[in-house]
Amino acid sequence: MRKSNEKQIIERVLRHLILLFQGKTIRQISEITGWSKTVVHQDLTDRAEVLFPKYTLKIKKILSLNYNMRGFHGVNSRNLQYKDTKKLKNYQQKFKEIF
Repeated sequence: MRKSNEKQIIERVLRHLILLFQGKTIRQISEITGWSKTVVHQDLTDRAEVLFPKYTLKIKKILSLNYNMRGFHGVNSRNLQYKDTKKLKNYQQKFKEIF
């Protein structure tokens, strides 16, 4: 029974990684997969480092970028009123540079 459980965890981590690399945030991944934000975060940090070590740096960069943009989302609606999307374009450019 334990081996099948490990296989399910590996598949879950892989699915979370794919969604992260598609540009989804932890919250969005949580909503899509039905897992809690805590589980998604643990999968993307602790478990992914062990299972997929070659992606560790990319994962950390994306999560750091998402964390830094967290404060921007509340201000985004005000910025869009004034057509000031310079910071949003900068975020999109940084995300593309990671890949």
